[in-house]
Amino acid sequence: MLEVTGGDCKIGERYAAEEFRDPRRVVTTTVRVKGGTLPLLPVRTTGAIPKRLVVDAVRALDRVEVDAPVEEGQVIYTDILDTGVNVISSRELDRE
Repeated sequence: MLEVTGGDCKIGERYAAEEFRDPRRVVTTTVRVKGGTLPLLPVRTTGAIPKRLVVDAVRALDRVEVDAPVEEGQVIYTDILDTGVNVISSRELDRE
């Protein structure tokens, strides 16, 4: 059994327990853009994924290239690594 002590915040206790049992992270990285004003597009996951999958997620996204134009919030990768979490663009990007 896990016991969290030393604090009065229930939210902090819950976070510490979750971090111990199943650490998760939001992933931010870039993907290549074809025909855009910039060569790279910043992207992020729409939610946290298991920490153990972060490196694999970044590797999967390294193989992605999108065509410009791109809208902010556009889904770039659906259900990354079967986590139920999508990857979206963090900005809009026009054609060159």
